[in-house]
Amino acid sequence: SVRYFPVYCKGLQLLKMIQNPPIKRVDVVIIGAGFAGLSAAKLLNEVGLDVVLIEARDRLGGRVHTLRDPVIGYTEVGGGYVGPTQRCMQRLAKEFGMEWKIVREVEKTVLSSKTGWQTFKGVPNIYDPIKILDLNNIFQMVEKMSEEIPVEAPWKAPHAEEWDSMTMKEFMDKHCWTEFAKEIFTVSTKGASCAELHEVSLLQFLAGIKSGGGLVRMGSVENGAQERKLIGGLSTLLERMAETLGDKVLLSRPVIRIEQTENIAMVYCENGEMYEGKHVISTIPQGLLNRVRFVPPLPPMKLQLIQRIPMGSVIKTMMFYETAFWRDMNLSGMAMSHDGPVQTTLPDDFAEEENNVPAILGIITANECRDMCDMSKEERKNAICKHYAKLFRCDKFLEPIYYVEKNWMEEEFSGGGYGNVMPPGVLSKYGKYLSEPIGKVYFAGEETATYHSGYMEGAVQSGERAAREILHALGRIPSDEIRQEEPYPGVIPEKPIESSGIERYLPSVGGLLKFLGFFGFIVAAMGIGIGVWKLNDACSK
Repeated sequence: SVRYFPVYCKGLQLLKMIQNPPIKRVDVVIIGAGFAGLSAAKLLNEVGLDVVLIEARDRLGGRVHTLRDPVIGYTEVGGGYVGPTQRCMQRLAKEFGMEWKIVREVEKTVLSSKTGWQTFKGVPNIYDPIKILDLNNIFQMVEKMSEEIPVEAPWKAPHAEEWDSMTMKEFMDKHCWTEFAKEIFTVSTKGASCAELHEVSLLQFLAGIKSGGGLVRMGSVENGAQERKLIGGLSTLLERMAETLGDKVLLSRPVIRIEQTENIAMVYCENGEMYEGKHVISTIPQGLLNRVRFVPPLPPMKLQLIQRIPMGSVIKTMMFYETAFWRDMNLSGMAMSHDGPVQTTLPDDFAEEENNVPAILGIITANECRDMCDMSKEERKNAICKHYAKLFRCDKFLEPIYYVEKNWMEEEFSGGGYGNVMPPGVLSKYGKYLSEPIGKVYFAGEETATYHSGYMEGAVQSGERAAREILHALGRIPSDEIRQEEPYPGVIPEKPIESSGIERYLPSVGGLLKFLGFFGFIVAAMGIGIGVWKLNDACSK
């Protein structure tokens, strides 16, 4: 019938669109709406380039996620802390009218190890001089070794191949004498890498220390990387960044294919949409790049790289209580534990201030994390409560009123956290391919950052660096402007961290024993000499 002809035509048109969907053409296609992707898109948009930002998840943030809940207000189940030297994050918060809150560190911290239990403020109370020398030596060693690492090219360090042929466990076993030092070093290393010591290359660990501003800065609250949290939540900052881009931010669009020619790159999404750009920035974690088909294929060394860098293993947990009863015990809620599922805890003041629900944040990493994956959420909660009751020596920890967790290993588009884990032999041989552009495709993400790799700060730096690489390719800026030092934003005071002369020059246990052995030899030689002299003197008389 004639009256059905318009409907028939519209149906054909719709079928044609489904079979051949329209192509969105822009200057730059950016994949991933975490801090790296949003920072890149924001910079390019501000200089007048047409961009589109596509994200696989149904939310912004990547490995940053502010969980909003009517019971607890909000809490960070992903990245959460910022320190005084993380200038890009301070600049963004200032630009979007957000403020920071200092993490509470008033009461004492708990340290639980096989060799004992104690509470302390500042540094642990160690009365055994051998333990003091051993612990100080291992941390001073890695700090000093990390100073040799060039942050832009760790594989060019003078001892790169030597250090990249050794695991952290081999290094620790070689240089630690006491179980106490090994326990503290193990907890610190696992907490930073989310992996077992035998899985991590010494070179990657040292590069991370140099990138993060040193072990003390990375592990401290006051004047350290855990000093502050963002009031209102990090997702609020991400949302405000996204608002500047309007409808250029598109969620729920996993990328399945990237094709490029000499002049353009085509990005294909799972839903059938296609985006054409003169350039592409990928912020996909590089260990997950093998889920995307590249045409032409990625170069051999890039393919080899992405097969060798799994993500770390971490579950972030939040246990909420009716009151912060631990403060009545003069405890801050911070703890380090060698025995049990949770190695590190911190207090979460935000839930307490928002809805008067104080909480303990617990981080489960490496094998402890993997061992708990087969448990139900309720089983994990009960195991953690029992651990806290033992760790803090208080049964009130068995009575939480709410529990939240985030298992980053089950996140399809992350595969784990905090960042990737490089076994021996990877960084020295393949490291330079992490951020090297391939045709029209540029790479960003915290793992490609020079400073604060593994942090949100590194993600921002990497996104802006990739954006400036494109501006350079377009002839907009010279090459020496691609990597820029972030100026001090004047938000959080920066105080230097320096080791005292005593810390720097205390001997190792081995050095002390060698000295004592040499000293004993001298004393013995002197005694023999004096004895021989007296004997000769007596004989001559």
